[in-house]
Amino acid sequence: MTLQSVLVGIQSFLATNITLILLFGTAIAGIFAWWLNEWAKRSSQEHDQREERYVELIKGYRGCYQPVDKNLQKKFIDELNLSWLHCPDEVIRKGNNFLEAANTSANAEDIDKAASEFMLTIRKDALRKWPWPIQRRTTELEPDAFRAWRPLRIIQLSGTIHSGSSMQANVTISKKEKAEGKKHWWQFCK
Repeated sequence: MTLQSVLVGIQSFLATNITLILLFGTAIAGIFAWWLNEWAKRSSQEHDQREERYVELIKGYRGCYQPVDKNLQKKFIDELNLSWLHCPDEVIRKGNNFLEAANTSANAEDIDKAASEFMLTIRKDALRKWPWPIQRRTTELEPDAFRAWRPLRIIQLSGTIHSGSSMQANVTISKKEKAEGKKHWWQFCK
C-alpha cells in the first residue's frame, strides 16, 4: 500500500461520510458548550453564596467585641458554621482564629489583629470571582489596613450619656416624652 492509495482512501471516506462527520463534530461542540455554560453558572452561584455569607459575617463580627452583643455573636457563630458549606479553608481558619481571640484574649490589639486578618482573607476571596488568572482581581491591602471602628461613647440627643463616661448630657427628657415612652435618636461622638 502506497501513500497515494492511503490518501485516496481517506478522500473517498471523507466524501461519503462528510455529513456524519459534521454531525458528530457539532454534537461534541454542543455538549462541550453546554458543559462549560453549566460550569460557569455553578461557579457564579457558589461565588454569590460565599458573598452572601461574607456580608453576614462582616455584619456579625462586632458582636464578639466588648461589650459583647449575644445576638450578634450568635449570628456570627451561626454564619461561621455555615461557611463550611461554601467558603475556602483559609476563611474558616481566620474566622476561628478571630473567634478564639475574641473569647480568650483580654488584649484588644490581639482581637483587632485577628479581625483584620479575617477581613483581609474575606476580601481576597471575594475579589476572586473566576478561576482564570486573567479575570482575577487582587488587593494590595495588608491586615493592618482594616480598622475595627467603634464609637467611643453613645449619647442620646435628649437624655444621658449611656457609655464611655458617667457625665450627664446638658439636655433633659420632658415628663410628657417619658409618659409617652418616646424613642430618641442616637448619636455617635468622640
